[in-house]
Amino acid sequence: MGTVRLKVDPDKDLFLKRDYFDNQFFSFGSFEVQGHKMDYLFHMESFQLPGQESRLLSHFAFLDETLGEYAEMTQVQDLEGIRIDPERFAIRLPDAEISGDMNKLHIYARMDYLTLDVDISPYRPVLPLSEDGVFPDKDLDLTGFSYPYCLTTGKLTLANSVMLVRGDSWYVRTWQRKLPRMLFAQKALSKMLEKKMTKEDGMMLRGMMCFVMSDYSVLDICFSYRDGKETSVGSLMYSNGNQVKLDIPPLAPAVLDFLAKVDDEPQTPLIFKMDFENPQLRVRTGIIPKRQEEIFKTLPDFHFFEGLTKMHGRNEKDKLTGYCYINIMGCP
Repeated sequence: MGTVRLKVDPDKDLFLKRDYFDNQFFSFGSFEVQGHKMDYLFHMESFQLPGQESRLLSHFAFLDETLGEYAEMTQVQDLEGIRIDPERFAIRLPDAEISGDMNKLHIYARMDYLTLDVDISPYRPVLPLSEDGVFPDKDLDLTGFSYPYCLTTGKLTLANSVMLVRGDSWYVRTWQRKLPRMLFAQKALSKMLEKKMTKEDGMMLRGMMCFVMSDYSVLDICFSYRDGKETSVGSLMYSNGNQVKLDIPPLAPAVLDFLAKVDDEPQTPLIFKMDFENPQLRVRTGIIPKRQEEIFKTLPDFHFFEGLTKMHGRNEKDKLTGYCYINIMGCP
């Protein structure tokens, strides 16, 4: 069998692609500071909704697991008003920044009394979105890669206290050329009513999940669902950097069940249960998603949420714990 040609170049593809509908930059991770277990999520995304100018989303969330304290901030600004360096990778806002190169990325995020100022450096091989980096659903036209383990060093400022940070992060970069059908929420809903389709048949979804587990392995999953058909890719990376492709069980039914209940029961959890045979792996996670109202106010039927949550499971020998990043979007 021939080697699959990788269609991503982490150094070149790090830069924002202005002629694409969507660019996403994620960084999330965990570390201990003065005996406290802490998690963070940093997300920048450029996007263009129908009939609107290109915009940039900046989202920062922080969790002190020890105290159970959580804070987050989301900002959306016009892309044209933001300075983006064309020669050196740098996207800077007053309260957020991502810059550098794939040897060392700089992440800066600030809200109220809290500032995170860290550098992340990969020490595991690149993990493409699929074998070649292109998601197999051609209508989605999604390409990307990630670095599941990045050494994370810098400082955390809480109120007037400055503390040194040392831990791990996962960095994700994706981009999308085509405007997904799911963004035309009102049009899609009208078609659904005309054809008298069921909600499940008419729903369109896209999801991403990244698991960091206590045996130092990571699980990366991306899936799409439209017209009753689900497409997915998944990879397991071991601590030595070796990667294994996985057959992903259906994930859309859990999301559809959640969306059917959430309007009437806002505290409905979204729960995923996955069992794999080769290699033997069991993963369980759940989250009570908060819809990102700030981004898609003009599309009331569009659901978008992301967050960090805990996971547990089991491999062939041992029980597993860890954390998981979940990103789901969809509409009728």
